Amino acid sequence: MMKTVIPARCLQIFSIELKPGSVMEMYRSEKVSKHITIIIDIAGVACYLIEGNDDACLLDTCCGYGDLKAYVQTLTDKEPFVILTHGHYDHTGSASLFETVYMSHLDLPVLEEHNRKRSFFLEEDRKVIPSLKNITMADLNPLMRETPMPLADGDCFDLGGIHLQMISVPGHTQGMMCALLKEEKTIFLGDACGTGVFLHEPFSSTASEYEKKSQKA
Repeated sequence: MMKTVIPARCLQIFSIELKPGSVMEMYRSEKVSKHITIIIDIAGVACYLIEGNDDACLLDTCCGYGDLKAYVQTLTDKEPFVILTHGHYDHTGSASLFETVYMSHLDLPVLEEHNRKRSFFLEEDRKVIPSLKNITMADLNPLMRETPMPLADGDCFDLGGIHLQMISVPGHTQGMMCALLKEEKTIFLGDACGTGVFLHEPFSSTASEYEKKSQKA
């Protein structure tokens, strides 16, 4: 049976109170399996640290508040590479802190647009997320200026004893990727599907296109 792990604004499922300040106050984490640790930022956005015997991967990088890399270093002695499921700001926010970053190049226009509107997104989030009331642009990491390495459907990463395979599910964005941890039969859906999927942005698919592509995936 396939299990699912869905990165989302999921702070409410953990009894965690996050406050701005040091890196330890910006992030909290919980180990959910032998190989998977969920990391949640001050806005309630999740990313995932996936560790094999040899390598580690960070799946998404949250919104960019505080030093995510320093926090990850408290969880593992491996230097993780990053896979971005798509180009939205709440998944790419701390990508600039890491040396090796992968993302579908179909989402390069999305990344550019969200980088340009970063201050707008912060102000909008501050209106609805009380924990962000004291957060300013100065608390955000620098934008990722280098082009991520390409990521494609079927790409498989060997972390040592476990394998992470990419699955293209266009819809939320054209470059939206899910990640399958094959040995644990666990799929990380990102924003590809769930109780609600936003298809209203200029870079999204139509509902009918999304349905067809999701069934194929």
